[in-house]
Amino acid sequence: MMFSLERQKATFASWNARTELHGDERVPAADIKIDFAASNDILSEFDPALKSAFYREPHPGEEDLVDRAGDTPQLARLRFPSMKNPIKWDTKLVGATVTIHYGTGGPSDIVLAECTVDNLVFDLQDGGTVITSLRIQCKPNEGQAGKLYELNGNEIDVTIEPPQLAANPLSPPRSPANNRVVFCRD
Repeated sequence: MMFSLERQKATFASWNARTELHGDERVPAADIKIDFAASNDILSEFDPALKSAFYREPHPGEEDLVDRAGDTPQLARLRFPSMKNPIKWDTKLVGATVTIHYGTGGPSDIVLAECTVDNLVFDLQDGGTVITSLRIQCKPNEGQAGKLYELNGNEIDVTIEPPQLAANPLSPPRSPANNRVVFCRD
């Protein structure tokens, strides 16, 4: 399973500069942790039964305006509100292109190729929001590393493209105004 994010508002939670051994050579590398809030629909993209396993329709008297929106019942209430541990999901996306939209955009964006995205954690919230955390392993150059260092702890807009989307020039154009989470299956 591969996933992508498109101009998702996120918190740049941490930055860890390090090196990796490639043969006998040390190569600069980094780990970036980001956190973002998404609809609980994100869970269904990893497994069709996951959302309904953790969320239920509201009981009478629990409804609010969001619960009554639309004709379809909303699975917005936690099925197990006493369960407090976040869910760790074992998914790894290798070869992704990560763009951190920076400055005025375009040429000033930080584009990181051949990234690994992993360590997904879902923190389920009553009301239908899921706080999602993930790690991006990357190899920034010196200029990118300086910009990333400045972003630590700030809100960012991030795009994550799986390898086949990033490499395919025939992919349909993506709307910068669209911030929804999109998932693709192998």
